[in-house]
Amino acid sequence: MKEYSDNRSLFRFKQFSLENNVAGLKIGTDGVLLGAWSQTGESLSIWDIGTGTGVIALMLAQRSDALITGFEIDPHAASVAASNFRNSPWAGRMKIIEGDAVEMTKYLDPADIIISNPPYYTADGAIPAKGHQRDMARRNSRLSFKNVIEIAARKLSPTGSLFLVSPESSRDTIEWEAAINDLKLRRLTSVKTKATASPTRLLWHFSRLGGPLLTDSLAIRTGEGDYTPEYISLTKDYYLQF
Repeated sequence: MKEYSDNRSLFRFKQFSLENNVAGLKIGTDGVLLGAWSQTGESLSIWDIGTGTGVIALMLAQRSDALITGFEIDPHAASVAASNFRNSPWAGRMKIIEGDAVEMTKYLDPADIIISNPPYYTADGAIPAKGHQRDMARRNSRLSFKNVIEIAARKLSPTGSLFLVSPESSRDTIEWEAAINDLKLRRLTSVKTKATASPTRLLWHFSRLGGPLLTDSLAIRTGEGDYTPEYISLTKDYYLQF
């Protein structure tokens, strides 16, 4: 799935490339799925909370005209993301804010889209990660689903949308936090690694506005191990091999 340069630190997509050398923040299927699955519409401003090296922000820049801000608390990751943004075709409308998104977003005008691939493990979770950067990337002691949903509740524009990817096990937590923050679920996609497997990930679309709820599913690979037509269709504008 990955396309690297000879030094193995550059991840190449069809319209952009990015450095991918921050421990614990490597480009993964979750981020690419979320970036490809989310809808940008005619949004004027997009926030990528916990942008890492910036892959989701760059994917949304490719198919929108919005001003895009990535928030990243890790200084090294923020520096790499800023470089990736500068080297992209959309450098003029992309920027990084280094720091705690919970605090930094308080002082900004509302966003039309907030998107996040946040950490999966709680601060006291049973699956600790190795290394400082990986710990910060994978555990939600600094950024949780609750934090992201609360940011969206405060800072989304009246017609704005929140997009998230989560483990299946976080379903109840996310539904509860969205409900108490008056965000309406508009689409929920269950993701399977194989067509024959149980869902392991969920893709979420919330908005301030009510409306019909779409529920569907997506398998990444067939039972034989090939990529499914649905996954290829979703990601073909990005991955070189499709």
